[in-house]
Amino acid sequence: MTLRPALSQGAGGVGSGGFGTIQKHLERLRAEQAEPEIEEGPETAPEAPKELVQGIWAAAWAEAARRHGKALTDALQKVGDLEGRLEVARDDLEGLAKRLDQLEAERDEAVARAEAAEKTLEDERMVMLGEREAVQGMMERLRSMLPKE
Repeated sequence: MTLRPALSQGAGGVGSGGFGTIQKHLERLRAEQAEPEIEEGPETAPEAPKELVQGIWAAAWAEAARRHGKALTDALQKVGDLEGRLEVARDDLEGLAKRLDQLEAERDEAVARAEAAEKTLEDERMVMLGEREAVQGMMERLRSMLPKE
């Protein structure tokens, strides 16, 4: 057969032969191209390098400090705002207390004037009753002086 020499030369030196021979070569080629088997490592992970851990820890610590600083700044700002509002509220309360004192003083003066007016009215009423009785007495005397018809 003339095909075999052409195959052995054209196939790049794979050779010729039966199925068994070709199968061996295919298995060898597949084994060479297959991924190498990964050997199992130890059951525990090795320790991380200290420099790596220290770098991560320093970065985490810096971030925590930044966040803590921001939270503290925000809290202090809120405290400052609340202190300002408290001062305004205290000033308002002081103003209201003064106004209340003024109104109570005005009320007390009005009550005193009303009580004085009531006493004056009562005194005048008593004077008028006395005058009425005096006028009635004078009227009776005058009637008694009139001739009787």
